[in-house]
Amino acid sequence: MNKIDRIALNNPASNPGATEPAGCRTYGNRTALDDQPSGGATLDPDCAMMRRLLRAVANRDLPFLDASPVELGSRITSKEEAIREMIRRLAAFGGLPEEEIQDILAAVLVRESLASTGIGLGVAIPHARHAAVKRVMGAIGWSTQGIEFDSIDGSPVRLVILLLSPPDGQAEHIRALSSVAQHLRSDRSGSHAPGVVSQGI
Repeated sequence: MNKIDRIALNNPASNPGATEPAGCRTYGNRTALDDQPSGGATLDPDCAMMRRLLRAVANRDLPFLDASPVELGSRITSKEEAIREMIRRLAAFGGLPEEEIQDILAAVLVRESLASTGIGLGVAIPHARHAAVKRVMGAIGWSTQGIEFDSIDGSPVRLVILLLSPPDGQAEHIRALSSVAQHLRSDRSGSHAPGVVSQGI
């Protein structure tokens, strides 16, 4: 890891691509990128997972994820709106053709209709494969107010990880899902993200 990446990890505000989104920044006297909050403060599970994802992206452990979280503001109130906003982000940076946004969204929603990808603890991992997608790619979204996602634990979702892959990239798609799941787990804190691949997501 080079000096710039190391600075970004210790002070994410110095790197726009690694900035903690609003509502997931400060806990006690420490930031969400610290290992543990101090002074008895607790770290929300979804914020802890966001911290681990941003650290992994900065380390290039998850190279398929866009480094800049998508702010899902108060106008985003449904999973469809959240997923559309994240697909738009990927299209805006040249990763997807803009004319395919609606069709890609439809593919993700078809997958959602089979079973919600809201895995609990305020996290969802919507995903799909589509012909307009040329490589595994994804984006991280954050909602301060939370979004109804039909999660397995009934909780609203604040952290959304969107994954897209080409139709012939099933193996890469599964590897990407597994990699994200591994970075969402926290053996040190005692909380775990439910098994993504084992639940058929």
